[in-house]
Amino acid sequence: MARTPLPAGLSYRGKTALVTGANSGLGYALATLLLRHDISFLILGVRTVEKGESTKARLLQEPTTKARKDAPEIVFYTMDMLSAESVVEFSEQILTQVPKLDIAILNAGIMPFTFTKSSFTENESSYQVNHLSTAMLAVYLLPLLKKSSAPGQPTHLTIIGSALQLSSTFLKKPIPDSISIQEYMNDPKNSSNFNSRYSDSKLLIGMFTRELATRVDPAQVIIHDVDPGILDTDIGRDMPGAFKQAAKAFAWMIAKPPLVGAAVVLHAVGRGKESHGKFIDVEKVKPSVSFKDVEKGKRMTGKNWEETMEIIDRFNPESMKRALE
Repeated sequence: MARTPLPAGLSYRGKTALVTGANSGLGYALATLLLRHDISFLILGVRTVEKGESTKARLLQEPTTKARKDAPEIVFYTMDMLSAESVVEFSEQILTQVPKLDIAILNAGIMPFTFTKSSFTENESSYQVNHLSTAMLAVYLLPLLKKSSAPGQPTHLTIIGSALQLSSTFLKKPIPDSISIQEYMNDPKNSSNFNSRYSDSKLLIGMFTRELATRVDPAQVIIHDVDPGILDTDIGRDMPGAFKQAAKAFAWMIAKPPLVGAAVVLHAVGRGKESHGKFIDVEKVKPSVSFKDVEKGKRMTGKNWEETMEIIDRFNPESMKRALE
C-alpha cells in the first residue's frame, strides 16, 4: 500500500463533509483525519443515536481536535443501510437541514459471513447495503453536492469500493440477460460464500458509480470509488471463532491501521477531473474494470444501471431526474 503523505498545509477550513459508517474503523479514522485538517462542519452517518453521541464525544476528545483554535461543528444523523426508507429519511434530513455539502464519503458497508436478507427489503444484505443503499444515497445527495459547487471548485462524491471487485465472478461470467440482477443476488444458490457476495456487491456499486459519473459534469461534482487498502477493522465481526482468529492473524501480518486507509481516501478526495468516473485502487487510478466478454459486460452494466435507477425511484419518486437535471 502506498503511503504518500497528505499535502503539507492541507486544510478543509470552511468546508462541510459527510462520512457514513463513522462510528468505527475507516469511518472513524476519516472523521478524525478530516478534523485534523480543519474541517469546519462534520456530519456523521451512524446507525443509532447512542452510537452518534458516543462517536461525537470521542472525536471531540481527540487531542488533535482539542488542540484546534477553531471549534468544529459536529452533528450526526441516524440511518440503517439495510432499510431503503431509512436511507430516504436520512437523505431528506441532510437536504433540508444542511445548507451545503463539499465532500460526501460513503463508507458504510458490510461483509456478513452467512447469507442473510434485510428484514426491510427482503434483499440479500450485502447487495442491499453495499450496492443499493449506497447508490440511493449517492443519487439523493447529488442535488446538494451540485448546488454546493462553485466555478473551479467542484464538490466530491467518494464511494468506498474494494479491489475485491476485480475478483468478482461476474467479470468472467456476467449475470444472464434472462434474469434480473436483484433476483440473481437474492438466490442463495448464487452466493456460495461471504467473499463472493462482498466482491460481487462491490462490483455492482462500482459499475453504478462509473455510469453515474458519465451523466454528471466533473466541473460540478467529481465522482469515483476508491479502495483504501487492506485495513485492520471489524468488518468481519460476525465471523465464527476460527475464521475470526484467522482473519485477525492475517490482519496482524499485512493490514494497515485505519488512519493509513483514511489518508488514501483523502488523497482520492483531493484528486481532480482525471479521477472522475474512475476506480482508484489505493493510489492508482484505473480507467475501468474489464469483463472477459466485453459485450456481455456492457449489457450487464446497462442492466445494473436501469434496475438500480428503477429501485431508487420506487422509494423516492423523481429522485433520479432531480439528481441528473
